Amino acid sequence: PAADTIEKLPEEPFDMIFLDCDKKKYMVYLDQIIRRNLLKIDGTLITDNVLFKGLVPKFDYTEENGDESSEEDENKLARRHLRIAKALHDFNVKLKA
Repeated sequence: PAADTIEKLPEEPFDMIFLDCDKKKYMVYLDQIIRRNLLKIDGTLITDNVLFKGLVPKFDYTEENGDESSEEDENKLARRHLRIAKALHDFNVKLKA
């Protein structure tokens, strides 16, 4: 898995890091990169699939928390899309900070 690979990288900062792995774990990988100081201060982090269907995902937290339910939420694919959108949204928010 990517987490194991990141842990095995030499402890010297890289000019560029490209993430192309499990979208739902991008936050874990970003935390590892930050914790291990793997990216130079002026380095570039490139991440694949941070857009969802071509858009920056906006996540409606009421749907995840069950405050609202709809027929679409019953659909397995819709729930999967919500999980992915939330993971990408949270990742983008963390990058922005």
